[in-house]
Amino acid sequence: MIKSANYLDFIVVGLYFFVMILCGFLLAKANKNDKDFFKGGSIIPWPMVSLSLFITAFSAYMFVAAAGQVYKVGIPAFVIYTSTAIAYLYITMYFAKRYRRTRVTSPMEYVEMRFGPLTKSIMTLLQIPVLMLMAGNMLYVLCIFLSSALGLKGNFEILGLNLTGLHVCMVIVGIVVIAYTATGGLLAVIVTDAVQFIIAIIASSLLAFYSIREFSEDGTFITNMQNYISNPPHPGYFHPINDLQPFAFTLGWIMIQVFSHPGSMQVIQRSICVPDEKAAKKSFGLSTVFFLLIPILWLMPVFLLRNKLPLEELKALWPHIKNPAEASYITIALKLLPNGMIGLVISAILAASISTLAGCYNIVSVIFTKDIYQKFSPNTSSRKLMTVGRVSSLFIGIISICIGLVLSGLADAFKTTFTIVSLVSIAVSFPIMLGLMFKKAPAWTGGVAIIVCLIVTSSIEFIIPAINSISPNGFCAQITNHAFEYKVFVSVLVSLVVFGISILFKKPSSHTDSSAKLFELLDKPISQDEVTGTVVLIPSIRAYRVIALSLVIFGVPLFLCKLFNITKDPNYINMSAGICFVTLAGLIYWLTSMKYSPITIVRDQKQYLK
Repeated sequence: MIKSANYLDFIVVGLYFFVMILCGFLLAKANKNDKDFFKGGSIIPWPMVSLSLFITAFSAYMFVAAAGQVYKVGIPAFVIYTSTAIAYLYITMYFAKRYRRTRVTSPMEYVEMRFGPLTKSIMTLLQIPVLMLMAGNMLYVLCIFLSSALGLKGNFEILGLNLTGLHVCMVIVGIVVIAYTATGGLLAVIVTDAVQFIIAIIASSLLAFYSIREFSEDGTFITNMQNYISNPPHPGYFHPINDLQPFAFTLGWIMIQVFSHPGSMQVIQRSICVPDEKAAKKSFGLSTVFFLLIPILWLMPVFLLRNKLPLEELKALWPHIKNPAEASYITIALKLLPNGMIGLVISAILAASISTLAGCYNIVSVIFTKDIYQKFSPNTSSRKLMTVGRVSSLFIGIISICIGLVLSGLADAFKTTFTIVSLVSIAVSFPIMLGLMFKKAPAWTGGVAIIVCLIVTSSIEFIIPAINSISPNGFCAQITNHAFEYKVFVSVLVSLVVFGISILFKKPSSHTDSSAKLFELLDKPISQDEVTGTVVLIPSIRAYRVIALSLVIFGVPLFLCKLFNITKDPNYINMSAGICFVTLAGLIYWLTSMKYSPITIVRDQKQYLK
């Protein structure tokens, strides 16, 4: 039996939005200047950064498109969605401490130090519109799911405007993200990421548990799994490579994870917001474990219950969705969970996207304030730069809402956005990554690599298909049909060739003064004098306590749902979720009280003063 969202689910989703806004306002006082606002004063606790790194790497895509991919191809989908762990293992071993040693305030500051002002200008001109387009598209995709899951059909008359349920969702979600990113800065973004991580884990863990129980209903789990393997949905469902997900696509996906994540703006920003390089390595190391294990947890329900969800049933339930298999995860939640928990699962899917959306807002705000505004107004005070950052976050959010509203009226919005983003992301990420690996490469290499990559990948995306349509031939047809794989392979090859050849043309003056200074910094570990010391304690206490408070606000209503028998919940699922939230909140409060007791503060202060 498929349930639909009711008032309890609306209350839970409303509580989720309230908690996100509350976090921003409670953490606003921690920001005293631009360094606090844009990188948390480099004192954000590494466990929070680790949770943020993981949750911002995903979106509703994991519960929608990725679930559809598991439904369609089976085990090969797990291979590509856990491959990000390879990239983060490499970041942990090589990049994390080096990015922290750069001692920069913004990712673009590193780009300017390594490649010079021209390359920085090129990347800024590329990154801002692409990130804004990503944010608008993400908002659009997320709200398609949200409006469908909550049953918001028809039109709404608001302030004289006739808006659809999709439009209302986009405006509400956009305002919520603006509220906490503009007030709380990076600290609020990371704390809310931690809260959203916990929401996603508790909701998905309970759904996975009841999916396993449903799968084992007619016998033991092992017996049913043996029967499942013997009678798969299609041949190759349990093989790591099959005809529905060829080896070339799988390899291309893994390559884009390994070669793009180390050079992403998010990775650089999260590396510089922790106290020292040891904390940076810890945060990326823990996130590596998350990237390996949690996608399996998230996608397990669809994998186990694939045979109990015929495609015809999904088509009948979701006739307006082009690929009904993408609704398989939410369908399982509607079947197995009571109202209240359905709202929690919707909140979990929201969390995966909103965290990424907030990250986009924050990074664009950093780029605009530090790399554009401050360039033209170098004498601006630190506190005024923080104000500029807040105002820019507001306008960035408004622009992304407008982009989402425009995309909702375009027939090919998904394809157009994916094409632009994939072209620019591939071209920009590789050179940033290689800039640390090729120490002898001249400063001009980054800009040249970006331009050459853009030319080559644009040719693969646009020119070769045009030639093939005019004069069909086997070579052009092969590239056209596998454009994604060729863009990835060629981008990696072109970037490596450009950096390799550039070394041959290296002259003593090839490095700028800032580039030479950068490599001096990379050889110099973060000293104790550079760590903020006991100042770390106050924001840490506040951040952990805000997380605990948020979990209590979420957990108590779920607990009361069963206590007052508001929902028909024979399995005590809502109560179980409420107990998990409240217990975890109590544990966080107790641990912070132990770690940050007055005696500990005095002892740490004396140690720091020595």
